[in-house]
Amino acid sequence: MSEVYEPLHDATKPSLQPGQEAPPVVVPPLERDIQGRHGETLPSPARTASVPANIQASAAPYDYGSAILEDARVIKLVDAMVNGNLAEINPDIDFSLKSGYSYPPVSDLLDTSEQDTINILQALADNGILIRQLYEKFYTDPDGLFQLVPTERCPRCDSADCVKGQLVEHFSCGYVGLDRDFAQESRYVCPKCRKDLRLIGTDYRNVGIHYRCQDCNEVFTNPVIKWRNMKTRKIWNVEELREVEVYSYQFNPDMKGWLEFQLKPKRQLVDFLKTRGYQVHELAQLTGRSGAVHTVDVLAVRDDIITRIFLGIGILAAAANETEVGLEALFRFDTRVYDIGINYKVVIAIPRLGTEAMNFAGRQMIRAYEAKTLASVVEDITQPDRSRSGRQGKAEAVDGQPVSETSSVRTIMVKFLRDRGYEVYERALIVGKSGVEHIFDVFARRDDRLVVPSIAIGIAGSSTGQPLGLDEISRFDAAAFDAGIRNKVFLGLPQVSEQAKRFALQQKIDIFEQQDLGKLV
Repeated sequence: MSEVYEPLHDATKPSLQPGQEAPPVVVPPLERDIQGRHGETLPSPARTASVPANIQASAAPYDYGSAILEDARVIKLVDAMVNGNLAEINPDIDFSLKSGYSYPPVSDLLDTSEQDTINILQALADNGILIRQLYEKFYTDPDGLFQLVPTERCPRCDSADCVKGQLVEHFSCGYVGLDRDFAQESRYVCPKCRKDLRLIGTDYRNVGIHYRCQDCNEVFTNPVIKWRNMKTRKIWNVEELREVEVYSYQFNPDMKGWLEFQLKPKRQLVDFLKTRGYQVHELAQLTGRSGAVHTVDVLAVRDDIITRIFLGIGILAAAANETEVGLEALFRFDTRVYDIGINYKVVIAIPRLGTEAMNFAGRQMIRAYEAKTLASVVEDITQPDRSRSGRQGKAEAVDGQPVSETSSVRTIMVKFLRDRGYEVYERALIVGKSGVEHIFDVFARRDDRLVVPSIAIGIAGSSTGQPLGLDEISRFDAAAFDAGIRNKVFLGLPQVSEQAKRFALQQKIDIFEQQDLGKLV
């Protein structure tokens, strides 16, 4: 069977007789589903569970540095370091400052106070963007002041009047005192017995350096060290002081590729998704089925009324000493989004995925983008695909008559989807993984460049007016599963039984009834 594009309504085709059903329309594959512009594999969509409606995205704490990059001052500093204009950041020790040190090149660049500069550097180091190394240690008093000098105190009476000298012992009389007590002009004379001390080792010996308190005459080996603040004149014991570590900073080369993407292309990507009707959450925190909380680099959500599209984007950068993103990083991303239940997965690999990782992406239906330059990634994603312009079929206008037949409901659905930018096929024929051909009342897809969301819609009516049962919906679900369609909508006229609704909820099928059709007009 030849897979050629057929518009929904073609005036050149013979008109159908009343009551005659149009033949099924074969849905052609998208060219981008086969190969991307730069030769990367772009897997086709696969069936996964939808994200539960009660999952909400919220701003996450700093995770891999993204949140801190919302500060314009930080962006300016990081940009200077990425470009090599600021290679290393060392502190200037200045005790005239309250902090005791500063980083003048950074403060001048950002026009920030010393404390704001310190806070920014610490935050960048905490997020792995800067490498922090210990430069020096200082002490402050309990008031947080650096202007401290050490003072020597007597351990007995706490006097500061202490003298230091060589302790001398006179063998003849046993007198022990400081050398200053023995010194008389050019000779040593014992102050006790008045004898001369001529030969060391014979007349006397040096005991070692000692201190003597001039107030209480206590002789001791080591004085007590206390600290006086030169501004407040307060004296503090050493155990009362607070240790302060001062650091130097260097740019983390492992973050270069990731940061280059964060500073510009990521913003372009976010803006592009917003123009496509998505609500975008950066560093979104979501709770998975396991109860674990996961962070997704970018979560894009679009509510199309009949269904919701959840797109999770992971930004994976190779380490500085590696040339590609490996399987382990991609596996961690896939594990997170699987637990969350996101139904469309995209990774942007900087600079590229390894062979094993690319094969894994294909098996797990992860759409992978890679490029040697980051700009080309965003260009590939955001550039309009003009090759498909003008090829989309047109839906017939609703005639305003009461909705009572399947064909009229289908017309409403086609127009609704067409107005939202979908490429729509009525009575679409899709070959499933099993090789079986399935015909869906309506099949729609929308090329959002990163992904191509598709929707299968089944429409059934009850001739007796009774609620539709489980059989119709289960057959539709089996066909959609085999066709690999992840977004499923079933319109039951006039309504659907409670048993069928419970099954639909379990199988992630959105149910619409006669009373809900007003939402589509």
